[in-house]
Amino acid sequence: MSSTVKIIDSAFSNVAKPANARSVTPHECPECDELAMDLLPYSFRGIPGERLDAHFGDLALLGPEGLHYYLPAFLAYALENPDSCALEFAVIHLTPRKGSLDARPEYFSNRFGRFDSAQRAAIAAFFAEVRHRQLYVAHEGELDRAAELWPDAVQPFAAADGFAERRV
Repeated sequence: MSSTVKIIDSAFSNVAKPANARSVTPHECPECDELAMDLLPYSFRGIPGERLDAHFGDLALLGPEGLHYYLPAFLAYALENPDSCALEFAVIHLTPRKGSLDARPEYFSNRFGRFDSAQRAAIAAFFAEVRHRQLYVAHEGELDRAAELWPDAVQPFAAADGFAERRV
């Protein structure tokens, strides 16, 4: 377990596990029900990797309570399995565009507003490790948005660090 994964684990250790499927995914549909049933039996520390890999793109389906509890599992999995699509989808989910933030402020406030300062710092540490290990090539400014949205440990990305040249 990397030091960043330990930071993430520690920061989210006091979050209460959702009590039922609707607390994990408030929307009722087969896809949301499957996600809730696949996650609910586990603590965020104990979700099998194959379950996280199968749901790599489902962070947006989690309700605020489900995201608050299960996000650390996805972040840890993404760092430990950087070739998984979980990394890309975690980065994208946590770095919405300004237009999206402006158009739906209540939605993002409900989702991201639950994070306390230690959890925000843990998310920033996730992005700092992504940057340091060059795990993700930002296609649309995601890592620059990460520096704005999760500033606790992330610095703006300069051309000198090699990232600017890798952007598409």
